Amino acid sequence: MELSEDGRKKVRSPSYPAIDLEQAVARAKALLEKENRNLVPVDTALEAWGYSPGSGAGLVVIAALKKFGLLQDEGSGADRRVRLTNEAYEVLIDEREQSPERFEILQQAALQPRIHAELWNRYGAKLPSDSTLRYELRKMGYSDDASQKLVAELRRTFDFAALDDSVRLGESAPVADEESSDWMPSSVDPTTASAQTQQSVRLTQAAGQSVQLPLSHGRWATLVAPFPLSEPEWQQMMGILQAMKPALTAFDSPVAPGEE
Repeated sequence: MELSEDGRKKVRSPSYPAIDLEQAVARAKALLEKENRNLVPVDTALEAWGYSPGSGAGLVVIAALKKFGLLQDEGSGADRRVRLTNEAYEVLIDEREQSPERFEILQQAALQPRIHAELWNRYGAKLPSDSTLRYELRKMGYSDDASQKLVAELRRTFDFAALDDSVRLGESAPVADEESSDWMPSSVDPTTASAQTQQSVRLTQAAGQSVQLPLSHGRWATLVAPFPLSEPEWQQMMGILQAMKPALTAFDSPVAPGEE
């Protein structure tokens, strides 16, 4: 268990881009100038941005570019490689001052991070005040520091992409956060959850509406689905949740973020 300086249990905030979209595009441009569109080792990409091999700050940048859909990776560990996506390349080579294609890609990129899409579904272009956003983010598990940084990043990204109420989420789903992609609890008994259930369960956000569900102690769950669901879809979802209950519940009472 990781503890803070005052001895309290550290609570890790949900994932969010550590840099805004404009900064991410600049990083993509630097990588294109150094390595073109080639698949390169992670440390090579870090070097193109002035980071040392294995730099934690550099890896955070890679994660941010992935969240915006500007970077893709293959492999893992020492064999992990990264390259620019087609969308990143199209943005970088389009030098027209007024390019509808470029702006469309940037607007969709701005809504690729899961938390961005969720807040856009909730508020659209009419974001509330910073204090309200921070309050909502804290209810979703973000720390005070993370919520403050996220609000600043969110506003810079939305401004850079010139998002307005005419923008709609694209057909492709927002990319999953890196640490939760294709997640399935390891403690689910294959005899409890069918093979079909295990294959269909993905902790990725599909394009659709999000619903906040109150739990306890200030904890909230977010349900994202292409509402309205049909009755068979609803029954299937409930069956999947019931099958996963042993892996997703605990006998002890949940501890709210920030509590000991």
